[in-house]
Amino acid sequence: MASEITKADRLRGLTAMLESTTAKANHDLQKYGEWMCNWAELMGQYEQQIEDLLAAAEHDREGERDGLRVLHDSPTWQFVLAFAVRMEAKLAKNRHKGDRPGWLPDQCPPEFLRDKLDEERNELDDAIRLGESVNAVWDEAADEANLCMMRADNYEAALSARQPGEGQGEKPKPEIKCDARSHADYLSQGGSDF
Repeated sequence: MASEITKADRLRGLTAMLESTTAKANHDLQKYGEWMCNWAELMGQYEQQIEDLLAAAEHDREGERDGLRVLHDSPTWQFVLAFAVRMEAKLAKNRHKGDRPGWLPDQCPPEFLRDKLDEERNELDDAIRLGESVNAVWDEAADEANLCMMRADNYEAALSARQPGEGQGEKPKPEIKCDARSHADYLSQGGSDF
């Protein structure tokens, strides 16, 4: 009789474990389904934006219009847009730290972004080397891509801040109103550290 109780207890334990695992799997599937719905909605929005760009390009030069058509007809645009959605999701996750002004030249020296990009590159390399999940590798890649975008935006903003007439001959370096110490102060006041 004691062995029957033990078997029954084991069966109840296994049943409870199976129910718990099933409940977690159902919860995960529901969350994944919600994510897929959100992704599909975003992809629809991006498709509409591309259509709008194509319509606006009808009034632009022939070469620009053809370039937009190539983008729309490209077999890879959906993957690029899916990656852009992941990049935006990573930015949104950290929006509480700040936003675009935090990576522009008046608040962030370009050297800081360069160093951050090196860190992100190392994190991506580590994720791949350690065999982390595909999702983790994509997230690290999105972090690295966001830093590339921030560096380019920082550079463009610095160039556009130049006075008219600059850029003739040797290009002057853009004035950066922030050093590492003031950037640390900015971060301590809740600024973005990306």
